[in-house]
Amino acid sequence: MTEEGNKNWLIELIENYRKIIKRPIDVDNYNIQISSDLRAPLQISLIWLKSEKNDLQIFLINHNEDLSDKTINIFGPYKITNIDIFQDIEAVIEKGQIFENIKDKESGLNLGNVLERLIRNNIGLLKEEPRNKIGSNGSFYKDCFYFIYNGNIFSSSIDDKISYFQHEKDIQHQFYEISKKIPLQYEMIPFLSGYIFPPVWFGDIPKLSMEDKLMGKKLENFVKTIYTGEISGRKIIIKNDGYLGIAINDKIDGQLEEKELYETIGISNFLFSVFTINGIKIKSVQGSEFVYTTFLPEKKILNESYRDYSKSKELQEFRYKTVDLEEFKKNRRIIPLEKLIKIVNQANNLINNEKIVDSLNLLIHSYTNLTNGEINQSFILSWTIIEQYLNYKWDSLLKSKQVSSNRQKKLKGRDYTASVKTEILNLFDCVKDDEYILLNSLRKKRNDFMHELMNIPNEIAQESLNLALKYLKARVNDFLLKKN
Repeated sequence: MTEEGNKNWLIELIENYRKIIKRPIDVDNYNIQISSDLRAPLQISLIWLKSEKNDLQIFLINHNEDLSDKTINIFGPYKITNIDIFQDIEAVIEKGQIFENIKDKESGLNLGNVLERLIRNNIGLLKEEPRNKIGSNGSFYKDCFYFIYNGNIFSSSIDDKISYFQHEKDIQHQFYEISKKIPLQYEMIPFLSGYIFPPVWFGDIPKLSMEDKLMGKKLENFVKTIYTGEISGRKIIIKNDGYLGIAINDKIDGQLEEKELYETIGISNFLFSVFTINGIKIKSVQGSEFVYTTFLPEKKILNESYRDYSKSKELQEFRYKTVDLEEFKKNRRIIPLEKLIKIVNQANNLINNEKIVDSLNLLIHSYTNLTNGEINQSFILSWTIIEQYLNYKWDSLLKSKQVSSNRQKKLKGRDYTASVKTEILNLFDCVKDDEYILLNSLRKKRNDFMHELMNIPNEIAQESLNLALKYLKARVNDFLLKKN
């Protein structure tokens, strides 16, 4: 299809959208950004990236009263063949063609950097098979919104896209109905939320009466908030089907800073690591699964959000299926409520120990890398945890022997490598013989990787992770024992 044909396709989509989908009457009374609102006046800038495997189309949606309705600019498709993803579109950005309608002359904000960050966060999709669906969406800048299409939107049907927009509007209407009486701009708390993976179920499993079985009762009838508390001063909400939300801050104004978002991701990963050392292995926060949402404290409602093609969306849809207990038990790990409470309490006891927090965050990423097939990365992270533990045992040994501070400086110098420390710790029975043999084997693999670039076998990475987990559990237990 030609560029003119693509523009006509978008114009037809816009016109059909406006005939079918009505904008909520009271939307202006809410501080909510709507990425799929194609009301007039409408300007669209499409940035179209292309690889051998997939297309990535970024739609920037703007509503400028001073510009004509249905103004459409298509940039691309740009073929992405190397790591410098801006080689082809750099000139377009510099000329400001994309930003002409949304420049912020007063603040001097570099919107090119904002766009670059948006593209870099999604560029990995070009390596995947096209899903031909709208994926992430949100605010690009102020009143400029975006949605990202994974594939080539012009090869799909207009009716299919209208169905997606209608579904999104239905969700928004439901949210408006719930929160009509609340001035949201003053009563929202920003949250990060998503499902825990691999899937879990907290507390008692659903119990079905004969009538429930005959009526085909759905899982949604059993889903409820199972835990409400705090971690590191941030509100945390957990539902029994594994949906978790954590406050990005405690401000009741819906505002947040970017650094607060990263801090919240770090706290979430730390919590998941505490789950892991308690025998419940959980993957780290995934960008495609954990998303921004809001909590309404007056109504005690956590607005649940999902990316369109995510695993979280699949689990959410599972709520609306008839309960099959055999399938339920097969696909979820059942976690007693008492254990959940114990884990959150333990996390709050550990959160201020920076060294343990650092090791725990390495652990969750090591486990996630291993499950994702990133073997070398997992091994190196696990080995780092092991070395941290050896340093911890070394410091404990020196303290128990009441070694002077001057002598400690020498014993902690470069001459005392991890290998030397392992030898001495083994002599003092601080490292058992079987661990000593395994440590030397893992160290050799580590050196082979670092100096000879020899890939790490999967079973070796698993052994390294298991030892790191064992050592970290011992270190946590030591700390909690002393604290209590």
